[in-house]
Amino acid sequence: MQNVLFVLTFCLGLFVGLPAAAVSQTSAVSIKGTSKGCFAGKIYHPGKVEIFVFDVGASPEIPQLIHQMDGYASRDDPQSQHKFFASYNQLLHLVRVSKALGRIRSDQLGNFTFSNFSTGLSVIVIGISPMEDDPAFYAFRELGKLKHGDNAVTLDFARGDSCK
Repeated sequence: MQNVLFVLTFCLGLFVGLPAAAVSQTSAVSIKGTSKGCFAGKIYHPGKVEIFVFDVGASPEIPQLIHQMDGYASRDDPQSQHKFFASYNQLLHLVRVSKALGRIRSDQLGNFTFSNFSTGLSVIVIGISPMEDDPAFYAFRELGKLKHGDNAVTLDFARGDSCK
């Protein structure tokens, strides 16, 4: 049914003189990204990471919780560490039960692609991959309003640590 509507809209657009790119605002909007990490001062790209995309307007509790976690992570006291891990567990639960716009696993090199979004949509992209030496291995990136075409994102699991 969606394909029939697209074809009808496309034909109507051509009939009234609109360029084909102006007819569909969802088919050519994508998020293309990669993961980035740092180990022993070297950049690497974690693969097989669970990637989630959420509409910030529909799921505001997710970015709020992540920003709260960042606040706890910046403090170096046992109570903040406990609150951080409690919030991280809450995040794991939220990303699994909330309605995501997309869920995939990145490839071996950490690359991922989501497509068929609407222009103007504000999203948050979250990557989660618990590691043996880092039980809260996650990264996120909030994207402003999506633009037509490819919207690039790098999920920085190193969180700004300097790598060569």
